[in-house]
Amino acid sequence: MPYSTMDILALVGILLSFLWMMRSCYTYINTYQKYNKVESKKEYSGCEVARTLLDQNGLKDVYVVTVKGFLKDHYDPRRKVIRLSKETFDGTGLAMIGIASRECAHAIQDKNHNTLLKIRGMLKPALEGILVLGYLGILISLFSFSRYYLVLSLGILVFVFLFHLLTFPLEKEATSIALKEIEKANLITKKEKEQMLEILEAGKYLFMASPILFIIQLGKSIFS
Repeated sequence: MPYSTMDILALVGILLSFLWMMRSCYTYINTYQKYNKVESKKEYSGCEVARTLLDQNGLKDVYVVTVKGFLKDHYDPRRKVIRLSKETFDGTGLAMIGIASRECAHAIQDKNHNTLLKIRGMLKPALEGILVLGYLGILISLFSFSRYYLVLSLGILVFVFLFHLLTFPLEKEATSIALKEIEKANLITKKEKEQMLEILEAGKYLFMASPILFIIQLGKSIFS
Protein backbone atom coordinates (compact mmCIF):
# COMPACT_ATOMS: atom_id res chain seq x y z
CA MET A 1 0.00 0.00 0.00
CA PRO A 2 1.54 3.35 -1.03
CA TYR A 3 2.26 5.92 1.64
CA SER A 4 0.22 9.12 1.66
CA THR A 5 1.71 12.58 2.13
CA MET A 6 0.56 12.55 5.77
CA ASP A 7 2.28 9.18 6.33
CA ILE A 8 5.53 10.53 4.93
CA LEU A 9 5.33 13.71 7.01
CA ALA A 10 4.62 11.67 10.14
CA LEU A 11 7.56 9.36 9.47
CA VAL A 12 9.88 12.33 8.86
CA GLY A 13 8.70 13.91 12.12
CA ILE A 14 9.29 10.68 14.03
CA LEU A 15 12.74 10.26 12.47
CA LEU A 16 13.78 13.83 13.33
CA SER A 17 12.52 13.41 16.89
CA PHE A 18 14.51 10.22 17.34
CA LEU A 19 17.64 11.81 15.89
CA TRP A 20 17.28 14.67 18.38
CA MET A 21 16.72 12.22 21.25
CA MET A 22 19.80 10.23 20.23
CA ARG A 23 21.88 13.40 20.00
CA SER A 24 20.61 14.62 23.39
CA CYS A 25 21.39 11.28 25.00
CA TYR A 26 24.85 11.13 23.43
CA THR A 27 25.66 14.71 24.50
CA TYR A 28 24.68 14.06 28.10
CA ILE A 29 26.34 10.66 28.53
CA ASN A 30 29.50 11.75 26.71
CA THR A 31 29.84 14.81 28.96
CA TYR A 32 29.07 12.72 32.04
CA GLN A 33 31.79 10.21 31.17
CA LYS A 34 34.24 12.99 30.31
CA TYR A 35 33.98 14.56 33.78
CA ASN A 36 33.11 11.47 35.78
CA LYS A 37 36.77 10.83 36.64
CA VAL A 38 37.81 14.49 36.86
CA GLU A 39 38.06 15.07 40.59
CA SER A 40 36.95 18.44 41.95
CA LYS A 41 39.75 20.43 43.54
CA LYS A 42 37.79 20.91 46.78
CA GLU A 43 36.71 17.23 46.86
CA TYR A 44 33.08 17.74 47.81
CA SER A 45 30.87 14.70 47.29
CA GLY A 46 27.53 14.91 45.51
CA CYS A 47 25.75 14.47 48.85
CA GLU A 48 27.73 17.28 50.47
CA VAL A 49 27.06 19.57 47.53
CA ALA A 50 23.33 18.86 47.64
CA ARG A 51 23.09 19.39 51.38
CA THR A 52 25.10 22.62 51.20
CA LEU A 53 22.98 24.14 48.42
CA LEU A 54 19.71 23.09 50.03
CA ASP A 55 20.67 24.56 53.42
CA GLN A 56 21.90 27.68 51.67
CA ASN A 57 18.36 28.20 50.37
CA GLY A 58 16.53 27.34 53.59
CA LEU A 59 15.47 23.90 52.30
CA LYS A 60 16.40 21.88 55.38
CA ASP A 61 13.15 19.92 55.01
CA VAL A 62 14.32 18.46 51.66
CA TYR A 63 16.12 15.14 52.19
CA VAL A 64 18.98 13.73 50.09
CA VAL A 65 18.96 9.95 49.69
CA THR A 66 20.58 7.31 47.49
CA VAL A 67 18.81 5.31 44.81
CA LYS A 68 19.92 2.34 42.72
CA GLY A 69 20.39 2.66 38.98
CA PHE A 70 22.34 4.46 36.27
CA LEU A 71 21.65 8.21 36.02
CA LYS A 72 18.53 7.88 38.16
CA ASP A 73 19.23 11.18 39.90
CA HIS A 74 16.12 13.32 40.27
CA TYR A 75 14.17 15.66 42.53
CA ASP A 76 10.74 14.47 43.63
CA PRO A 77 8.56 17.57 44.20
CA ARG A 78 5.75 15.46 45.69
CA ARG A 79 7.84 14.02 48.53
CA LYS A 80 10.43 16.83 48.72
CA VAL A 81 13.33 14.42 48.24
CA ILE A 82 16.45 14.54 46.08
CA ARG A 83 17.41 11.03 45.00
CA LEU A 84 21.00 10.56 43.86
CA SER A 85 22.53 7.42 42.42
CA LYS A 86 25.18 5.91 44.70
CA GLU A 87 27.93 7.06 42.34
CA THR A 88 26.66 10.65 42.47
CA PHE A 89 25.97 10.52 46.21
CA ASP A 90 29.50 9.40 47.15
CA GLY A 91 31.51 10.65 44.17
CA THR A 92 33.69 13.77 44.20
CA GLY A 93 34.04 14.20 40.44
CA LEU A 94 32.95 17.39 38.68
CA ALA A 95 30.13 15.47 36.99
CA MET A 96 28.74 14.52 40.41
CA ILE A 97 28.76 18.14 41.56
CA GLY A 98 26.95 19.18 38.39
CA ILE A 99 24.27 16.50 38.73
CA ALA A 100 23.67 17.18 42.43
CA SER A 101 23.50 20.94 41.91
CA ARG A 102 20.99 20.59 39.05
CA GLU A 103 18.63 18.57 41.25
CA CYS A 104 19.01 21.21 43.97
CA ALA A 105 18.11 23.84 41.37
CA HIS A 106 14.84 21.98 40.78
CA ALA A 107 14.19 22.02 44.54
CA ILE A 108 14.76 25.78 44.50
CA GLN A 109 12.35 26.11 41.57
CA ASP A 110 9.80 24.18 43.61
CA LYS A 111 10.34 26.53 46.56
CA ASN A 112 9.63 29.42 44.18
CA HIS A 113 6.36 27.71 43.15
CA ASN A 114 7.36 26.97 39.58
CA THR A 115 4.14 25.74 37.95
CA LEU A 116 5.87 23.91 35.10
CA LEU A 117 7.92 21.88 37.58
CA LYS A 118 4.83 20.89 39.53
CA ILE A 119 3.03 19.77 36.36
CA ARG A 120 6.02 17.69 35.25
CA GLY A 121 6.36 16.19 38.72
CA MET A 122 2.71 15.11 38.73
CA LEU A 123 2.87 13.64 35.22
CA LYS A 124 6.28 11.92 35.55
CA PRO A 125 4.92 8.53 36.81
CA ALA A 126 2.32 8.49 34.03
CA LEU A 127 4.93 9.35 31.39
CA GLU A 128 7.15 6.50 32.59
CA GLY A 129 4.20 4.11 32.27
CA ILE A 130 3.43 5.42 28.79
CA LEU A 131 7.05 4.80 27.79
CA VAL A 132 6.75 1.16 28.85
CA LEU A 133 3.57 0.79 26.78
CA GLY A 134 5.31 2.40 23.81
CA TYR A 135 8.19 -0.08 23.85
CA LEU A 136 5.85 -3.01 24.40
CA GLY A 137 3.86 -1.85 21.38
CA ILE A 138 7.04 -1.82 19.27
CA LEU A 139 7.80 -5.42 20.31
CA ILE A 140 4.24 -6.49 19.49
CA SER A 141 4.44 -4.82 16.09
CA LEU A 142 7.69 -6.65 15.29
CA PHE A 143 6.10 -10.04 15.98
CA SER A 144 2.72 -9.27 14.45
CA PHE A 145 4.04 -7.19 11.52
CA SER A 146 1.42 -4.60 12.45
CA ARG A 147 2.02 -1.19 10.94
CA TYR A 148 -0.69 0.23 13.19
CA TYR A 149 1.05 -0.82 16.44
CA LEU A 150 4.40 0.40 15.18
CA VAL A 151 3.20 3.89 14.23
CA LEU A 152 1.16 4.17 17.45
CA SER A 153 4.07 3.09 19.62
CA LEU A 154 6.55 5.39 17.92
CA GLY A 155 4.00 8.16 18.27
CA ILE A 156 3.92 7.54 22.04
CA LEU A 157 7.69 7.93 22.29
CA VAL A 158 7.58 11.13 20.25
CA PHE A 159 4.78 12.42 22.51
CA VAL A 160 6.99 11.94 25.59
CA PHE A 161 9.82 13.70 23.77
CA LEU A 162 7.59 16.64 22.83
CA PHE A 163 6.33 16.95 26.39
CA HIS A 164 9.88 17.27 27.66
CA LEU A 165 10.64 19.70 24.85
CA LEU A 166 7.85 21.93 26.17
CA THR A 167 9.43 21.82 29.64
CA PHE A 168 12.87 22.74 28.26
CA PRO A 169 12.70 26.30 29.72
CA LEU A 170 12.60 24.62 33.14
CA GLU A 171 15.96 22.95 32.47
CA LYS A 172 17.45 26.12 31.04
CA GLU A 173 16.55 28.03 34.19
CA ALA A 174 17.89 25.19 36.37
CA THR A 175 21.29 25.54 34.68
CA SER A 176 21.51 29.21 35.63
CA ILE A 177 20.34 28.57 39.19
CA ALA A 178 22.76 25.68 39.73
CA LEU A 179 25.81 27.60 38.52
CA LYS A 180 24.89 30.66 40.59
CA GLU A 181 24.37 28.58 43.75
CA ILE A 182 27.62 26.63 43.28
CA GLU A 183 29.58 29.86 42.96
CA LYS A 184 27.77 31.40 45.92
CA ALA A 185 28.69 28.40 48.09
CA ASN A 186 32.29 28.48 46.78
CA LEU A 187 32.21 24.78 45.87
CA ILE A 188 34.41 25.03 42.77
CA THR A 189 37.48 26.97 41.73
CA LYS A 190 37.48 29.68 39.06
CA LYS A 191 39.24 27.32 36.66
CA GLU A 192 36.49 24.72 37.13
CA LYS A 193 33.67 27.14 36.29
CA GLU A 194 33.92 26.62 32.52
CA GLN A 195 33.93 22.82 32.96
CA MET A 196 30.94 23.02 35.29
CA LEU A 197 29.03 25.11 32.78
CA GLU A 198 29.64 22.43 30.13
CA ILE A 199 28.27 19.76 32.50
CA LEU A 200 25.19 21.80 33.38
CA GLU A 201 24.54 22.73 29.76
CA ALA A 202 24.58 19.04 28.79
CA GLY A 203 22.15 18.32 31.61
CA LYS A 204 19.53 20.50 29.94
CA TYR A 205 18.97 17.75 27.38
CA LEU A 206 18.58 14.86 29.80
CA PHE A 207 14.78 14.86 29.96
CA MET A 208 14.38 15.14 26.19
CA ALA A 209 16.58 12.07 25.87
CA SER A 210 14.49 10.09 28.37
CA PRO A 211 12.88 7.71 25.81
CA ILE A 212 16.36 6.56 24.73
CA LEU A 213 17.89 6.75 28.21
CA PHE A 214 15.08 4.49 29.46
CA ILE A 215 16.38 1.65 27.28
CA ILE A 216 19.98 2.21 28.44
CA GLN A 217 18.94 2.17 32.09
CA LEU A 218 16.84 -0.96 31.53
CA GLY A 219 19.74 -2.72 29.84
CA LYS A 220 22.14 -1.82 32.65
CA SER A 221 19.70 -3.05 35.32
CA ILE A 222 19.25 -6.38 33.50
CA PHE A 223 22.89 -7.12 32.66
CA SER A 224 24.67 -5.54 35.64
